[in-house]
Amino acid sequence: MLEVRKCPKCGELYNPPDVMCAVDGTQLSTVQTMIGKVLDDRYRLDSWIGGGGMGTVYSATHLRINRRCAVKVLNPNLTGNHFALRRFEQEAIAACQVEHPNAVQVTDSGVTKDRLAYLVMEYVEGRLLRELIPRTGIEYRRAVSLLTQICNVIEVAHQKLIIHRDLKPENIIIQNPGENEIVKVLDFGIAKVLDRGQGNTQIANLTVEGTVIGTPEYMSPEQCAGRKPGATSDIYSIGVIAYELLSGQLPFDAETPTEYLVRHMTAEPRPLKEASPVVPALIASEVMRALRKDPLERPQSAREFAKRLQSAIKRIDGQLTQDQPDLSRNRRSVVWIGIVLLLLAFGGLLFWLSNNDKVVDPAVPPAVTGPESKIEGMVLIKGGRFAMGGNSSSESENRQVEIDITDFYLDMTEVTNEQYKLFLDGNPSHPAPFTWQNDGGRTYPAGEATLPVTGVSWEDAGAYAKWAGKRLPTEAEWEFAARSRGRYRLYPWGDNWRDGVANALKLRPSPSPVDGFRDDRTEQGVFGMVGNVSEWVEDRHLQYDSKQPVYPECPDCRVYRGGNYNSEKPAVCAVTSRLSEFARLPANQSKRVYYFESLKLIGFRCAKSIN
Repeated sequence: MLEVRKCPKCGELYNPPDVMCAVDGTQLSTVQTMIGKVLDDRYRLDSWIGGGGMGTVYSATHLRINRRCAVKVLNPNLTGNHFALRRFEQEAIAACQVEHPNAVQVTDSGVTKDRLAYLVMEYVEGRLLRELIPRTGIEYRRAVSLLTQICNVIEVAHQKLIIHRDLKPENIIIQNPGENEIVKVLDFGIAKVLDRGQGNTQIANLTVEGTVIGTPEYMSPEQCAGRKPGATSDIYSIGVIAYELLSGQLPFDAETPTEYLVRHMTAEPRPLKEASPVVPALIASEVMRALRKDPLERPQSAREFAKRLQSAIKRIDGQLTQDQPDLSRNRRSVVWIGIVLLLLAFGGLLFWLSNNDKVVDPAVPPAVTGPESKIEGMVLIKGGRFAMGGNSSSESENRQVEIDITDFYLDMTEVTNEQYKLFLDGNPSHPAPFTWQNDGGRTYPAGEATLPVTGVSWEDAGAYAKWAGKRLPTEAEWEFAARSRGRYRLYPWGDNWRDGVANALKLRPSPSPVDGFRDDRTEQGVFGMVGNVSEWVEDRHLQYDSKQPVYPECPDCRVYRGGNYNSEKPAVCAVTSRLSEFARLPANQSKRVYYFESLKLIGFRCAKSIN
């Protein structure tokens, strides 16, 4: 590997993005790096971006023209592997052939004197499509716009007889998310160039019949079976992406890669209209067509698929669709509806007249108003007995006492900016989060609708919960749920920290969408309890073994639980970890700066009692 880090305490070796030892929490030291090196006197490697089995990607500077770029360097242990070198060359040639505004452009490649093979690409600022897909999917017009751009670049690739074979949200970057969005498709590293029938294809076919290549969740049935892929294989993958964009779900549920392969080959996907009833039937039918098992029954080109989706939008805008029944065919129904409405209005008038003698006490402030509480978006947590706390060195966290939990509902995700804005719109006098800047501070930043709301005090979180007909969870409920109903474990998945599973340990510089890390969830399907943002709970920060506050100078400090994107140690992300902050803006001026910095890392989710 090109980037190696080591724990100075236990000697364990790590690779980026790890910065802390998972064993003892010690900060890692860099023992091997390419950062600062210059390739072929032209490309200075400035910082690490990402990496995989084939190579490591760096942010770099082209020194001769002082331009920022991205450089992918083949891992040195593969430079002696003829197959790996050929595939690396294939990525460069395939990507260079796909000249399109929606493709990441490859500008150079080479091999240094010390046999480091590298690939130079344009540097793209944006966010992965994976990070922008909320749990309930995105609005269908926005989805069609993104899908059209994906189809446009894949159509160009297909015209060059290049099949991508690994289309997925992780290989798609969105520039300017939320406004004038531009799609950038990357990673043609496993692309296949089809034989033009002349025996002289530019790129050798590096796989053989029967080899399975791709990402199981997005692979076509023929890919899953190891058969030769064609253009319609990419169409199927785009269909899976479309399904997920519109519903927030994959068309198949499976636990293992093998299960996904089998389901793609043998099972029928759940109808998109069932997964997301709000998607217009015309759009849903086109997506389901792209997911047909038989390649001949799918759209035969990316251009055709895009045109079908755009045609569906036009029909929705300009004509009656199967989602909009023609009421003119039964005018009697309209007449009867009018009569019923008049009767209801008359009944309401009588009810008001019979109750107009009630006196409203002007000394009682109006209640915070809000919608009827719904269980949608919540998970039923069946209660039970569990031992709360752990064996931490912190006296605040050290407890092993049996607690009984009754059944309750818990939000699947942290409350989002979009949800919190609905609360503010209904309560215009309530202060907005200080992290918001748009619309005079009353609107969240563009493209951050599905990110967890931050910059809210404990009192703000409680006001939202009351408005929504819910409440904040207790400490015990939060920990019980985070442990997948009380199992004695430090993280939802077990006792050992797993790198990259959660948005923590400074893996990213900011929060991610509330369900953006699919593996950071409990067995009951609750997302993000050890990463992304920490979460307010109901309780004051008291010693477990007494009623005394942990911090006497702040007797009303409230607890927040769970790690966040800025957490530096796995121990801080453990479900037993307890931290606290003022419930409201502190009067002490010296505490305010620290308080605001803390709130940038804290969000919340809501609970609801069964009764």
